[in-house]
Amino acid sequence: MKMLSQRGIRWPYQTMTLTSIKQGWRVLSGAGRFVICSLFGLYLTVIIVNSSKLNSLLMLSNIPVFGLMLLQYLHSRGHPQFDSASLTEELRLDNGQICIGPFVFPDTVRKLVIGRKDIQGPGFLQLAWNGGEQWLFPLEEIPAVRHFFRQHAPQIELIHE
Repeated sequence: MKMLSQRGIRWPYQTMTLTSIKQGWRVLSGAGRFVICSLFGLYLTVIIVNSSKLNSLLMLSNIPVFGLMLLQYLHSRGHPQFDSASLTEELRLDNGQICIGPFVFPDTVRKLVIGRKDIQGPGFLQLAWNGGEQWLFPLEEIPAVRHFFRQHAPQIELIHE
């Protein structure tokens, strides 16, 4: 996965923020929260029970690793990607505003990144700011999506990745 594009636009999931972690915690189900808290509690219990042994120091040093893995998981849940079977079917113009499914583009959008995730695809469309929304769609729809934005939103610059 690319971490930084040639034009300096960051991919989602790259920059972990407190907002994305909080959002990831909010979207977890009650059972998911229970499992995460139980695993962390079990891990701490094992460390406390084995506190007199030497390998408890090794386990204690792994707490930050466990915490970072948990934070990364919550972060990735906080910025979902919208996977679409057909983006051209979901793209529409509604009262002069561009919409993809339920998402309405803000009037402040001036740039979009369009391209392919890797050589085989899928194609992607992303708002050109850090942590911006991203839509994945079949690779062969890229020309149709470009045409839609050229026709209905010429003020938006399409950056080809």
